[in-house]
Amino acid sequence: MDNFKRRLESYFEMFKNEYGTSEGSIPIEQVIEFTAKGFKENHITTYEYTEKNIISFTSRDINVKMTENMNFARIVNYISVLFDYLVTGEKRNIDEDVLNEVDEWEIKGANCIYLSILLYLMLVTEELVCNDCMKFYQGFYRHDIRKDYPSFYPWAGQHNGLHSWITIQGSIIDIAIRQQERFFDFEGCPYVLGKFPEGLIYMGWEESKDTVFQYFINIVKSSKKGVKQWIAMHYKNSMRTFIDTHLKIHPNNSER
Repeated sequence: MDNFKRRLESYFEMFKNEYGTSEGSIPIEQVIEFTAKGFKENHITTYEYTEKNIISFTSRDINVKMTENMNFARIVNYISVLFDYLVTGEKRNIDEDVLNEVDEWEIKGANCIYLSILLYLMLVTEELVCNDCMKFYQGFYRHDIRKDYPSFYPWAGQHNGLHSWITIQGSIIDIAIRQQERFFDFEGCPYVLGKFPEGLIYMGWEESKDTVFQYFINIVKSSKKGVKQWIAMHYKNSMRTFIDTHLKIHPNNSER
């Protein structure tokens, strides 16, 4: 009974760290400590994450020319489609090897890491963004739960979650934040391409290029493919899903 009680108390403590309590927001210092511990114990880190070296992000526009680039749009669409698969199970004619890879990182509780690294690597390998212009971060998001969300937990008023994202010249690019669409009003677009709504907080630690490379190696090793084969697989699937998305938006085009 004592063991069960301890487990229950531990679970409730984790719940409070993520959702807050009826007494109000949990202190940001506690969220930072909880996040740093979570990454250190479960993911790749190259230095000690502390309150002193964490970075707080501000909303800033992404380069307009970037958003108008068709290949950039194709890659963002692909990452979004992979996230949709996690939520809906819709396969969208994606290769089983890709779906298995996505499932593997979801089981690890690291889909935001996987999707961010994949986005990073596709942008670099297709030479859309230079490696030095991009950075990879591990940290957390924080926001109050939207008032129209029917929470089953009356004490739950806030979300704080371990998260990862990339930046391009200081602007956040984050597709996996869509996981919070039910709980937070994104004012239209449920992912972040530079600007993000007021009330959404990003805080995190910049990781090294070595960390990005190590995640990359881990992903490719698990796929049991060579690097070139792995890159080609994702390129092919991104093209296929981009055409599929275009036809869904413009169904009449398929008849021409």
